[in-house]
Amino acid sequence: MQPNPPSPAPVSPPDPISEFIRHQRHKTAYVLLAFSILFLALCAWGVVKAAGSAPPAAATDSEKTSNDPFALDESTTAAVKDPARNDYRVAAIAAGACCLVLVGAAFWLLASLPPESEAQQRAQARALVLGIGGLIGAVLILAGIAFLYRWSDSLSDWLDKGKTKEAKWVLLPLLMIVVGSGLMFLASFPARAEERNNPLLRRLVYSANFGLTLLLLFVALVVVNIFLGPKLPNKLDTTAENFYSLSTGSKEFLARLDQPVIAYAILPEVSHRLYDDIRRLLENCADNSNGQFTYKPLSPSGNKNEYLALTKKYPVLEVSDYGVLLVVGADEKRHVFIRDDEFFEGSSFAPRGEQPSRTFVGEARLMKELLFLAESEAKAVVYFTQSAGELNIDPPPGEELKPSATANRLRLFLERSNLAVKPLKFDPVTPKVPDDAAVVVVAEPVSTLAEQHVEAIRRYMTEPRGTKKGKLIVLAGPQFEPTGEVRKTGLEGLLLEFNIRLGAQLILGVETREGLDILSHVIGFAESARRARNPVAMGLGEKTAFVTPLWRPVAPVRDGGPAYRAVTLLITEPGRYSWLEDRRPTEFRAAKYFEEFRKDPALLRAKQLTDEARPVGVAASEGESGRVVVIGNGLMISDIYAQQSRDGVDPITFDLMGATIDWLRDRPPVTFNIEAKKYKSFSLPASADETRGLWFPLLFGLVVVVGLGASVWIVRRRAA
Repeated sequence: MQPNPPSPAPVSPPDPISEFIRHQRHKTAYVLLAFSILFLALCAWGVVKAAGSAPPAAATDSEKTSNDPFALDESTTAAVKDPARNDYRVAAIAAGACCLVLVGAAFWLLASLPPESEAQQRAQARALVLGIGGLIGAVLILAGIAFLYRWSDSLSDWLDKGKTKEAKWVLLPLLMIVVGSGLMFLASFPARAEERNNPLLRRLVYSANFGLTLLLLFVALVVVNIFLGPKLPNKLDTTAENFYSLSTGSKEFLARLDQPVIAYAILPEVSHRLYDDIRRLLENCADNSNGQFTYKPLSPSGNKNEYLALTKKYPVLEVSDYGVLLVVGADEKRHVFIRDDEFFEGSSFAPRGEQPSRTFVGEARLMKELLFLAESEAKAVVYFTQSAGELNIDPPPGEELKPSATANRLRLFLERSNLAVKPLKFDPVTPKVPDDAAVVVVAEPVSTLAEQHVEAIRRYMTEPRGTKKGKLIVLAGPQFEPTGEVRKTGLEGLLLEFNIRLGAQLILGVETREGLDILSHVIGFAESARRARNPVAMGLGEKTAFVTPLWRPVAPVRDGGPAYRAVTLLITEPGRYSWLEDRRPTEFRAAKYFEEFRKDPALLRAKQLTDEARPVGVAASEGESGRVVVIGNGLMISDIYAQQSRDGVDPITFDLMGATIDWLRDRPPVTFNIEAKKYKSFSLPASADETRGLWFPLLFGLVVVVGLGASVWIVRRRAA
């Protein structure tokens, strides 16, 4: 009896894509090269956008240190950065990877010989489709994940703050992930036709499916955590250790409240330990206030209408993230916003074997603000000098001044903060700062202050005034003499006594693609101010930035006197080339200046060209008390700048001014003897070593995965 001949291998049906590649290898290669050129152009565009333009070489570090007293200290790093640069880098890397995939596939088609049999040619074409689609799809998914991470702030702005314009920065990465997943899925379809009779294609298909599954699982976990995580409870009760008990002084103060207080807890809908601690603190305050303290939780996403109405009434919320809005009084005009990070100090992370240093200081912070808002004494008086062409805060009736010469909106803003704002016009015979002055402000003087007026301010700052000390704010942008030189304010000598150097130069910078001319600069807080825990920088946050023209440099004096500590508060944007001019600009194109710099290296060194941030604001303190703040610009608080704000909302510079005045005023410290409550971490006992606690579970999980994979492989082999 003759044995049955072996059955021939099943022939897979042809598909259009594989047949085109099999018959038109060279045309396919040229098509791939054409697409690779598009990706190469996109890669080049991303590289150019990320790199930006490179002006002439700047002065060396030694030259800047020796010649430029306004060079930023090395310890002061940038607070204002260009986030788009890293986005362009991600786009360039993704486009470059796709270009390499297509170029590699095209050259392989041109250089290699096709297999002899039709079946092998078809299998090779399907493998090529799977490889190209799988790799490009993976690149799109990874790039989408990277952009989703980088633009995560847009998600909270969209969902929590109702900023629908930010939705595109969330939907675009998700679209990239969907397109990449679809491309990987579709690329595997041709290969599935012969996965049973071709081991190589079968391995490639299973590998692609495995990779796609892992990526989609990761994306699903991220989406679930973002959208559903805030709804899941995760409470940790530590009241057994009196963590949430108020101090005796706080209870007594709350029981004596004679004015209504409303605390709006503007926090995300997430049950997180840190946010829960803030909520429980407010609940305890409400329980101990005899009904005068009202706690109202408010979610920007869940209570959208109420939140938007609140932002119109209290514009400070427009530039704030999460925190607590305290409103005091029946008229609900006195208010303050406490950011969520101001309730804590230190870090929640620590090396293994050590306790974290994070502490909860929310009770002390809350009581301090309540004490100030509820105080019944007379309003603090802030005087604005009006003797040298400064910004006018109280123009005479019927007299119309240019918006660049007035600061009426700032006056109204400060008066809403329970401050009395008055003009200071020195007596021509015996100039003197009034005794009730809490802070004196010299805002954008047009002419040099008279010597007798400077001397009056010096006496105010240096002579004893009982328990109070003089507090001074100088906002001085560049003004020009008829000869074109930058005019001095007359206060330079007095400011040097407080270790602050006010320069008589104008800062110019290169034009940018974002529309900045050579006069305008992006300003943000210096890292050194946050490291020094300056309340102004800590209160407004590292993301605060604004743009105004006409800045002069302001820097701490190196090796100044020990009586005062001067810290850089504000800086210009790093990464943008700038230089100093001591005369009125005659040319408003950076290219013209660069031509002069290239011709004359000595001029380049004199102008101190640099791409580093420049200090433009300095705060000086005496012990724990703030004394002087100097900022090289006054237009930022003028009415003309305020008019540029949308919907009549006060600009962030007003908040900067208000926070500066509060710091200089030494707002009443809390005297309730409140101790910071330190967080404790729980560690495993010594018997739970690393092998049993880490490596054994990992090894067990690996064995399970390998075992399941082997079982599936054996079952499929038998079925085949």
